[in-house]
Amino acid sequence: MTKVQQVLVVPRTHMDSLGKFQGFLPGGDELLDRLLSPSALRFLDRPAAEEDPGHKQLIPYMVIRHAGRFLGYTRGKKGSETRLHALRSIGVGGHVEPCDGPAHDSLSVGMTRELREEIHVDGDLGIRFLGLINDDSNAVGMVHLGLAYLVDVAAEPMVADLALADPRMESLGQLRANGDRHETWSRMLLDDPKALVD
Repeated sequence: MTKVQQVLVVPRTHMDSLGKFQGFLPGGDELLDRLLSPSALRFLDRPAAEEDPGHKQLIPYMVIRHAGRFLGYTRGKKGSETRLHALRSIGVGGHVEPCDGPAHDSLSVGMTRELREEIHVDGDLGIRFLGLINDDSNAVGMVHLGLAYLVDVAAEPMVADLALADPRMESLGQLRANGDRHETWSRMLLDDPKALVD
């Protein structure tokens, strides 16, 4: 018998207690700490979570930067989220699972696991929380909440996951010029004039 995957979630009511929003909500550690209140975090079976807009699955969405350029790629057919295939993205990451540890400790472990699964990075990582991404305008967004991070890497990253097709290092200007080809979460970050600028 196949074990059902579980994913880290928060109740939508908890997310809404931070202030209802659509799009990118910039914030620092205080916002993140409020979202990740241990009493609000729990794991749910993924099939149920995908159909339950009463909960938001927490998805670390890491934007990789090296020497002022950003990793962009096309979501390939090997990716698990079929609703996003063929769209460009600047975010890597995925679901946080029980294998990443207890709910209140699992986010950083899950981020590192997802980062290592999807790209090869050498050296130190500079990781900074940017804010939250919420898009209730479509079925994917209704059940997911993006936790946006900027990850500065010392060496140019190498893509390890075949689901990340046509990877390119691009300037912020190049990415913004092609913003309409990107998935919603990427567009929301690219449209914010300060999100990806130091």
